[in-house]
Amino acid sequence: MKPAHVVCIGLMLAGTMLLAQANPVPFVNQPLVPMTAAPGGAEFTLTVNGTGFVSASVVNWNGAPLTTTFVTGSKLTAIVPASNIATAGTASVTVVSPPPGGGVSNVEFFDISSPRGADVTFTQLPVYTAAAFVDKPIAADVNGDGKLDLAMLSTTSTTS
Repeated sequence: MKPAHVVCIGLMLAGTMLLAQANPVPFVNQPLVPMTAAPGGAEFTLTVNGTGFVSASVVNWNGAPLTTTFVTGSKLTAIVPASNIATAGTASVTVVSPPPGGGVSNVEFFDISSPRGADVTFTQLPVYTAAAFVDKPIAADVNGDGKLDLAMLSTTSTTS
């Protein structure tokens, strides 16, 4: 009888050890996909890449949980409602994994702003004739090496 009793205790210990396994602390890698959204935009799916994700991990947006789908241990997707990007600003994105173990990941920031260049305007420059540059040096990085090149236009040839 004693050997059977010992086997039972061994199974209970093995079962307890499996239950005591801790979830890893999640880590979020850059970039979030997408990395930015325009204010007033529509609902979208955010892809969060990282490590240590488990099936119960949840993406948080400014501390509030989003509807999250576990893809793999290194990828989650979450639905970001349009109300979360209604105005310009910066949101903090984290991943939370439950105990045992688990915890809150590092923070990645999500930019809610108008696309760069949206307010760019162009000004027409005056038109010059070649005669305006004759015998006057011009400095420009012509060959793309990061150093200014000097050029001069003459009535017979161009030198540099």
